[in-house]
Amino acid sequence: MASELAITGELVFSTVPHLRRVGRRYILRSEQPTIEFNHITRCDSSGVALLLAWLRDAKEKGKVIRFAHIPQQLLDVAEVYGTLGVLQSGIENA
Repeated sequence: MASELAITGELVFSTVPHLRRVGRRYILRSEQPTIEFNHITRCDSSGVALLLAWLRDAKEKGKVIRFAHIPQQLLDVAEVYGTLGVLQSGIENA
């Protein structure tokens, strides 16, 4: 399995269910999961929920997940919802 999972395109309500499944499988199979967001073209609040779900998945399996290059738009939404602090544990290169 690749050392990191690269998420591309839109991180929005219509794409999140599929990404949730893909990311969960990746987290379960990876020893040190890193999810890369460098090629996100658009995101909305459902992206915050997705990252929180992936953090839960990793925690349930005793793993530490890293999020690389989270778009500023997504960080801004997380801040508005009061969840940025929770996400901070997994953010690198933010």
